[in-house]
Amino acid sequence: MESFDEKAEDKRLALYVAATEEGDRVFRQALAVLESTGFGKKASSGPGAFRVESAQACPWLEASSEANAFVSLSHFVPAAADPSDGAWRLHTTYPKFQGNQVKEFLKGSLTMMTPGSWFRTNGAPNAWYGRVIPMPRDGLEKAVHYAMCLAAPVCLKVPTMQ
Repeated sequence: MESFDEKAEDKRLALYVAATEEGDRVFRQALAVLESTGFGKKASSGPGAFRVESAQACPWLEASSEANAFVSLSHFVPAAADPSDGAWRLHTTYPKFQGNQVKEFLKGSLTMMTPGSWFRTNGAPNAWYGRVIPMPRDGLEKAVHYAMCLAAPVCLKVPTMQ
């Protein structure tokens, strides 16, 4: 998910969820509860308010035997073995530790691929890509940052020379 630009006119956010019928029902219920309370660090003052405008199936997200690439549905940091042939944008973020478990609440800076980045794969794409990044701090030596994305399989047509 991309953060909203405070000055942007269009403040819509698309969520893509892979779920069973029961999982979809539970997810929609959770969104309804979240809709009533708001979301994010400024939810209590109003800016976290949102509404679900529509919900529909996305058959294009289903795996295809012809899929030879993927589109990332969230920010991620590629693992060494992940594909590198594609197109992407980068985003630098400054993740924080939650609560007061460490003196320094910033994890540091992290540059990630943005949602919508795409990559060719050798064969069918995996369901996810990326890795977990170790970010140890005094008192929290096993701290990590989740930097994985769900991958939407796509069929990338390669033009032929004639």
